[in-house]
Amino acid sequence: MTHSLPPNLLALFEARQPIQFLPPIKALLVEREPVQYTGLAQYLSCFDKTPKSAPDLEAKVSEKVMKQKLKEEVQALKLENSIADYQKRNQEGYTKDPYKTLFVSRLSIETPESKIKREFSKWGTIENIKLVNNRDGLPRGYAFIEYSRKSEMSQAYKEADGIKIDGKRVVVDYERGRTRKDWLPKRLGGGKGKGKSSEKKADDRSSKEDSKYSSSRKDDKYSSSSRSSKYERSGGDKDRDRERDRDRSSYRDRENRDRGDRDYRDSRRDNNRNNHKAVY
Repeated sequence: MTHSLPPNLLALFEARQPIQFLPPIKALLVEREPVQYTGLAQYLSCFDKTPKSAPDLEAKVSEKVMKQKLKEEVQALKLENSIADYQKRNQEGYTKDPYKTLFVSRLSIETPESKIKREFSKWGTIENIKLVNNRDGLPRGYAFIEYSRKSEMSQAYKEADGIKIDGKRVVVDYERGRTRKDWLPKRLGGGKGKGKSSEKKADDRSSKEDSKYSSSRKDDKYSSSSRSSKYERSGGDKDRDRERDRDRSSYRDRENRDRGDRDYRDSRRDNNRNNHKAVY
């Protein structure tokens, strides 16, 4: 079919000349010569000499473990000596009867002995109060209160825990140092407290609870008017519901009455039709 095409169209179907072959710029990988590596012996003089015996790392680790174990043994021995000294401590200045003594902690350093006596005298007669001070004469935040009877101490132990004195909630407990043989203070590995940070968190939490309670009381006070208006609106809604129910009941009565009239007319019509059939 191409032979019937004109020359100008046949020129479009002519083959081009083959591409000229050019040698590759770089040689193939299989044709390249491998790189010749040279030694580094000539540079050894630039480095430090290697010691004949390298340090033993395992010996260093074992030495560290031995030091730690020796330190723990020394601390354990010191703790045993401290416990022995604590058990042989001089009890001068203590309360007379430990079973009538109440321990009070988390006291404010500004709380005087007179206020402590006034707060805790409601549970019974107080014989003695020991407010503990440090070496500088400053209060350490806890005290021992001796009652005249053990029952009074037990009642204070049950009811006085958590009361606020000078803005701080106190914690009460019975005296454990002389009533329990296995009791040790916190500095000797015993005790029941959790540290000053936990006490601060407890005080902050109690103050937050008090502020939340006061704010809720204030909200209740100022929202009474809104509640009364809400109750009034709810009363109006009840009136509208009552009227709607009344309209519905009247509509049902009227519908039932109309249905009865229709049934009566239909029955009369059927009777008349039957009478006419009987006459004919």
